[in-house]
Amino acid sequence: MVELSIEIPEGIEVNIVNRTITVKGPKGELHRDFPKEYLSVVKKGNSVVISGKVNKAKPIIGTFRSHITNMIRGVQEEFTYKMRVCFSHFPTTVEVQGDKFIVKNFLGGSKNREINIPKNVSVTVSGKEIEIKSVDKELAGSFAGVIEQKTRSRKKDLRIFQDGCYVISKAGKEV
Repeated sequence: MVELSIEIPEGIEVNIVNRTITVKGPKGELHRDFPKEYLSVVKKGNSVVISGKVNKAKPIIGTFRSHITNMIRGVQEEFTYKMRVCFSHFPTTVEVQGDKFIVKNFLGGSKNREINIPKNVSVTVSGKEIEIKSVDKELAGSFAGVIEQKTRSRKKDLRIFQDGCYVISKAGKEV
């Protein structure tokens, strides 16, 4: 039997109901489902205990532990991804209008690229710097990835056309 526990810090509330864990803190609230039937997720005192009896449970328990740890950290302090707009041929500009992230004049194109900003993500733009904040690490990271994908140069020599928006800091770690 494999068992891992996670300490719950002060000011954080964790509830587990029907294989769904809810974490509440000063910055917000997160929910996550844990669908594996051979795992047990239980709150014991001031900690969350994940256990399993099957041989293949150990790596999955480690993954779930990371997810819960990120949830606890996210409701305490938001995850921040920083991006930079790079261009050498055409002056690309980015802006936020309501719930849309807009890239203008990318590679000289006349059509703007619009990306919908997810519900629990805040985006700020200052010059060439883009800052993405969210209590959900996966949501912030996936939105940063979508921006990178939408501003990728296709069918061009990548040694010359290095224009785009690139991640320079992932959740506090420099890239």
